[in-house]
Amino acid sequence: KYRREAWNRSITAQEMSQWVRIVEEILKALGPGYDLAVDCHWEYSTRDALRLAQAFEPLNLWFLEDPIPPGNPDAMARLTAATRTPIATGENFDSRQQFRPVVEKQSCDIVQPDPQRCGGLLEAKRIAELADLYYIPCACHNMCTPVGVYGIAQVCAAMPSFLTLES
Repeated sequence: KYRREAWNRSITAQEMSQWVRIVEEILKALGPGYDLAVDCHWEYSTRDALRLAQAFEPLNLWFLEDPIPPGNPDAMARLTAATRTPIATGENFDSRQQFRPVVEKQSCDIVQPDPQRCGGLLEAKRIAELADLYYIPCACHNMCTPVGVYGIAQVCAAMPSFLTLES
């Protein structure tokens, strides 16, 4: 059980240890050869997100998604630079203009445009191409129908640094 409060972005040492144990058990159950990403849903302060990312470092996560709220590329850049755990963000961005400072400041290790939200399939491809200029791969966020998945998959196939299609 967590003491989460809507106005408090902190995580206690006990909660952090609990999350690490949960992720360790998931990795153990998966066995070797599987990559695991953890989505934080914008829950934490920059300092606590960094503590959590550093606690996950020995587990070699695929990436830690959205550990802090979007909208502050400088805070995200500090976090990304201070941990070996790859940081992913972007599913809540509405345009490539919102991705631009994040990419230019290298505020993440992986961009995650959501084609339904960021302006469509072509715009998601443009975002991936912008990120590729900085050697940042793209993991497309995707929460749509099977027909939409086929459309997004076609665009992902044309992305120069495509990493994965979330589903």
